[in-house]
Amino acid sequence: MIKEGQIYRHYKGGWYRIVCVATHAEKGGNLVVYMSADNFKVWAIDLGAFDSTVTIDGKEIKRFKLSE
Repeated sequence: MIKEGQIYRHYKGGWYRIVCVATHAEKGGNLVVYMSADNFKVWAIDLGAFDSTVTIDGKEIKRFKLSE
């Protein structure tokens, strides 16, 4: 479960802190709001996309992986 304050690493290498999980005002779907650890820029992405996988060199990996 994605929670406020958790740290995730993007598959391209960036680190991000979860700000919150929000509800889209018009579509009603869930959005993950997250902030870059490098430049504090804030982003939002559909929950399904945040929790999805990408294929790199034939291997499926998580788009965002929870920091251990």
